[in-house]
Formats: sequence, structure tokens, C-alpha cells
Amino acid sequence: HVGQCTIKCHKCGKVGHKARYCKEKSVATGPNAQPIWTCYDCGEQGHTRNRCPKKVKQEEVIKARGRAYAIKDAEP
Repeated sequence: HVGQCTIKCHKCGKVGHKARYCKEKSVATGPNAQPIWTCYDCGEQGHTRNRCPKKVKQEEVIKARGRAYAIKDAEP
């Protein structure tokens, strides 16, 4: 071709900037789509098992259970 090459954004399709500098909000389709996380613990969407609010509450209850140990000297 003849003349300067125009830079075209692959995100919004406009000329004059690259996708990494694009200020348009991306549409959640194709490779830009964010996955919908499903928790393997409770089955709800929007979080993963390690961030499950129900699991955190269960762990707090487990941590609240105290243990007592009797330690005595082995020598008479």
C-alpha cells in the first residue's frame, strides 16, 4: 500500500489507538468474556470454593472450639 499505516483498535474497531489503550468498555463476549465462577463447596455462582462465605463461617466456628492439653513433668 501507499502512505502511512493507520492503527486500528481490535477492541472497539476505531482508528487512532491500540486495544491496550482503548477506553471503551469491553463487551463480555469471546476472549474478553469473564467466566462465571461456581463454588464447588456450596454450588452458588459468583465465587470459588476458597472464597466461599459459607465455608469461612464454618471455619470460624471450628476455630472457636478450644482444646486443653495437660502437660506434666516426666521426672518425679
